[in-house]
Amino acid sequence: MNLFWFFVQLFILSCLGRKVSENDIGPKSLRLVIEVCRHGDRSPLFTFPKDVLPYWSWPQGRGQLTPVGERAHYELGRLLRKRYVETGFLLPTYNASQIHVRSTDIDRTLMSAMAQLSGLYPEGTASVYDTGEAFGNKVIKSGDIGLPSRWQIVPVHTVNADWDSLLIPGKNCDRHAELQAERENSAPFLEKTREVSPLCKKIMKVTGLSACDLYTVSDINDTFTVDEAHGIPIDVSITAEERKQIRSYADWLTGNVNEGEDVKKFRSGHLLHEIGARLKTAAGKEDPGLLKPSKAGLKLLLLSAHDTTVGALLAGMDVFDSINPPYNSTVIFELHEQKGEHYVRVQYNGQTMQLPGCDKMCQLSTFLEKLSPIMVTAEERQKLCEVRGVRKKSSLYFIAGIVGVIFGGILGFMGGKGANGYRELP
Repeated sequence: MNLFWFFVQLFILSCLGRKVSENDIGPKSLRLVIEVCRHGDRSPLFTFPKDVLPYWSWPQGRGQLTPVGERAHYELGRLLRKRYVETGFLLPTYNASQIHVRSTDIDRTLMSAMAQLSGLYPEGTASVYDTGEAFGNKVIKSGDIGLPSRWQIVPVHTVNADWDSLLIPGKNCDRHAELQAERENSAPFLEKTREVSPLCKKIMKVTGLSACDLYTVSDINDTFTVDEAHGIPIDVSITAEERKQIRSYADWLTGNVNEGEDVKKFRSGHLLHEIGARLKTAAGKEDPGLLKPSKAGLKLLLLSAHDTTVGALLAGMDVFDSINPPYNSTVIFELHEQKGEHYVRVQYNGQTMQLPGCDKMCQLSTFLEKLSPIMVTAEERQKLCEVRGVRKKSSLYFIAGIVGVIFGGILGFMGGKGANGYRELP
């Protein structure tokens, strides 16, 4: 019996010995880094009749990255260089096999990615030519540089925003829209709508808007946040307590939008699957559902997106506090290898997150197991997004679509383009 308990204790100790803490890891154990970030400071997306500085009055117009936003992402890139280049994980000069960058097709996210990459590989870090090469009438000699000051260009990939289901939550998903409609008719949402009514009356008076609901409050909070960051005064009749309430309702809506397992599949399931597939590949376990390119030597995957992307991702991992992710927010996944085992560390804005059922250094197998219920490939997501009965009505939709195109063409011929001339940004 004593011998039995000896072996039981030995087994327990051996299991405990396999646990890895953050103190056990470093550049030598690191295998892959995935960063999902929100863009930097931008001009407003929304305005209202009494807005003292509507978005069209800003230097670059609506929803554009500001110099403040550019600099913040440049500094973020410098931090990444210190953390991953100066420690030897990434090469000191850009190498196409090590880095892949993807952004939503929106100016502010594309520019944020570019600014961050300028910090990661700043002036003076580009490679020099090591062979002579004819270029027109000029010979580029060995030791010559490409761009002035050895500035390094790093490609940023994107897809049309209308079809970006990876980085724009809920995009092109009828079932997601149906679930959101059900959510808006739920008891908690209707109760919160009644609760916000007195505040809405004050908001309409201050802004000149003729209607107000929870989404209006969220939009107003966004505009106020931009104004406050740039020293633009908001109406003095808005008290500190009312400003706090506006922020609180906006955060509540941010959390509410991401509630429910099915909703999480549509908002972050595809992205989490892609992240999981990349982690598996880096651990030597190729995943057939991985988006291309699948670079064998990939060490850094940078995904530049939005607050909705970051919030949905955190909600998908059950670590979201429902507070809207601020500008420049980052979720960083690090894959480490210790004694033949692979571990994932997740950090949100520099703080290590502990997923439910995981240690802070979560075994890759456990990480994938915990998140597998909401992970979906692009193909699986597309099928799940179909609303019941849609296929039966497809022929009617086709006919209606043809009629709509013809009618729209007639209107377009008669009236030309819309007055504002731009497509709404997500």
